Amino acid sequence: MGNLTKNTITRGAVVALALSAGAATTANAAVTRVSGTDRYATASQVAASWPTTPDTAILAAGSGHNVDALTVAPLAKKLNAPIILVDATATPATIVAQFSAYKTVYIANGTGVISSAVQTALTAAGKTVTRLGGSTRYETALNIAKAFGTATDIVVANGDDAHLVDSLSIASIAAAKGMPIFLSSATSLDSAEATFAKGVGAKNVYVLGGSTVVSDAAAAGLGTVTRLAGATRYATNVAVVTNFKSDAALDLSNVYVASGEDANLIDSLVAAPLAGLKKAPIVFDHDGNNTDTNTFLNSGIITKTTNVTVLGGLGAVTADAAGAIQNIEVPGSYVPTASNTNVGPLALVQQLLLVLLHSRLNSTKHQLIQLRLYLQQQEKAQQLH
Repeated sequence: MGNLTKNTITRGAVVALALSAGAATTANAAVTRVSGTDRYATASQVAASWPTTPDTAILAAGSGHNVDALTVAPLAKKLNAPIILVDATATPATIVAQFSAYKTVYIANGTGVISSAVQTALTAAGKTVTRLGGSTRYETALNIAKAFGTATDIVVANGDDAHLVDSLSIASIAAAKGMPIFLSSATSLDSAEATFAKGVGAKNVYVLGGSTVVSDAAAAGLGTVTRLAGATRYATNVAVVTNFKSDAALDLSNVYVASGEDANLIDSLVAAPLAGLKKAPIVFDHDGNNTDTNTFLNSGIITKTTNVTVLGGLGAVTADAAGAIQNIEVPGSYVPTASNTNVGPLALVQQLLLVLLHSRLNSTKHQLIQLRLYLQQQEKAQQLH
């Protein structure tokens, strides 16, 4: 066998075995999927996962008017109330039947979405009913904040359609920490929200997005400002969770994963109060291909003891994404040894493929640097002979 061939196989053996030995071991986090046949069924499954038997629920329209319930998670957690999605076009009797197990119902939508007839039917059924929904999303957010009461920290997020996802990035954390969420335009809070927000007594205000999304003026006078923003919705979500991951209000033994895509954001909305009860963040993922999300998930937040709850069906968070989370690797140490070189070429290829299938760049980068130095030393040693 020529020296070139022999050296090639030797290097291949070192690469495959070094990566295999030094590459991380899988965390094997416990991954559970909570989903139904549609958003309504998924919301019901989330409610069924409640750790206690609640007697209060939040009623929210499940289609077309999700924004009304956008800021309700902190209040829902405070009230120990799951969010129940209803078909706004259903008969009052059908909607009332969904709340047979609850004594108190808060309606997150205005009368233009959930009719007065539904409220009347709920009251007639013996429920205590409070309507939170106002004439606009901003008025609804204000009504929810008023129902919540005083707070040490608050959140300000853009209420425009293009930025609704930002509120959901922080919803479960806001619930866990007891932070009401105020919706602003790009330039300001409306006067009623601003007046109330200033009277809440908050010391800290967390602003979602850069100054072009929520201006400095919108948060002026509300407290010490911390901006949480990224170049994309996924990067913003990572910025949010990173900021709070060491907060005493969170317990990262539980992590929720939900789609960050517009069609599936409602899964985060209905799960945020439950995640808040469990002191868990919601991390956005979809198909497992987002670099910001992958880097964050592989940064050590997922361990062998983490309970990961994936929200929604395979169209929301794909099987590949959920599988990748379950197989997240914990960086190991690389110690090259010359005795690992006597392996046949086919075995080397098989090992290398396995490593590449299960490895993530950020967990093997250091190993590759070490490997390069080792190979350079080996090459020098061979040249001396």
